[in-house]
Amino acid sequence: MLATLLDVSSWFLLSIGGLFVFIGGIGALRMPDLYTRMHAASITDSIGPILIIVGIMLQAGLSLATIKLAAILLFVIAVILVYLVGFHWFILRHIEYSGEISDLSGQLGRFQRVAAEKEHYESLLEDLENRKSDENLFLEGSNFNEAAAEMSERLGQMIDLQAENNCQIVSRQPVKPRVQERFEKVTVNVRMRCGIEDFEKVLYTLETTVPMVIADEVTIIKPRSRRRASNQSSGTLDIRFNMSGYLAKGNEP
Repeated sequence: MLATLLDVSSWFLLSIGGLFVFIGGIGALRMPDLYTRMHAASITDSIGPILIIVGIMLQAGLSLATIKLAAILLFVIAVILVYLVGFHWFILRHIEYSGEISDLSGQLGRFQRVAAEKEHYESLLEDLENRKSDENLFLEGSNFNEAAAEMSERLGQMIDLQAENNCQIVSRQPVKPRVQERFEKVTVNVRMRCGIEDFEKVLYTLETTVPMVIADEVTIIKPRSRRRASNQSSGTLDIRFNMSGYLAKGNEP
């Protein structure tokens, strides 16, 4: 009974010790830097060998070989104590430093990428300022009617340029604002029939060029099946929206 218990205990210790040595070996290969590899490798010369030696001692019994193994065990324990007292704190400190250095290197890389694109963004801002200076954002008309006619003509040009014959303006109605603002607002209510892709091109061109024109209150209606075939062409929608701009001459308070 005692022999069986010693065999089971020794094989258990040998297996656990071998597992610790195996895990330490994997850590020494897979860890990212020197200090973490040293920390993982310390398992292979501390807890792993101790368990293996104790397991061998149980297998050998009380003999000269057991005494030699005990001496080796004491030596291993002494080495571990020296490591813990003299070197463990040093390795842990350098592991922390390694993590901080890695984080700082990542931040430095991001800052360098942003700094490298500085000239590109400066050129974009300069181009934007040149294209959309304050004086070019306003409508050119001297009064409400002229500005409304200018926007209506510009919309027609955009449709001819972007949609060719695929879009048709049904109506254009100037609408004077009910609330007086610092600069006089000119609004034209538009109704047109157009495909959604062509409308996107027209709307994008209208809002990204100068003078500044803003499109809002966009309503898109799909024609019903009972309407005429000319209104049911593939993708044709009934679209209504307001396009607005401002006159350079401000309203007097």
